[in-house]
Amino acid sequence: REDPFVQATTTTCGSMCLFKDDNNSWCFDTATPMITAGWEWIQSMQTAYYQVTFQPYLEIQLNANSNLSIQRVLESQLTVSMAKFQLNTFYSFLFEETGQICLGFGW
Repeated sequence: REDPFVQATTTTCGSMCLFKDDNNSWCFDTATPMITAGWEWIQSMQTAYYQVTFQPYLEIQLNANSNLSIQRVLESQLTVSMAKFQLNTFYSFLFEETGQICLGFGW
């Protein structure tokens, strides 16, 4: 079962400028969401044990643009992109019918 899906809005944020006047500017644009967080609970039961697994994850991506404009001197555009990837980990709790409890974690 997947539980709460946490993320920012999916619209593009407005430009952020280090400086801006009538002729010159240095502004940055980014696309969202850069980070999405979530988790899953997985439960399984067999005749000899009951297992609960908690799996949190992060999905990360980046798309940023830098626009530098100094009139009659310099025009520069730089784009930084990083493809989406997911970081996963898990924490497992196994309860055996013998009374033993086994803990596990991994990625």
